[in-house]
Amino acid sequence: MIKASELRDKDVIDINTGEKLGNIIDIEVNLEEGRVEGIVIPKETSFLGFLIKI
Repeated sequence: MIKASELRDKDVIDINTGEKLGNIIDIEVNLEEGRVEGIVIPKETSFLGFLIKI
């Protein structure tokens, strides 16, 4: 098992293309079911930086 704090700053890789999508900056956890619902990584843009949830 891994701690949530250990996930922070881990690389997120698209398994189909091998492309690095970014680093985890936050996670969404469903406490009732005890599972991760999603991860948040920064989305790189040329104008403004936004966040995307995977």
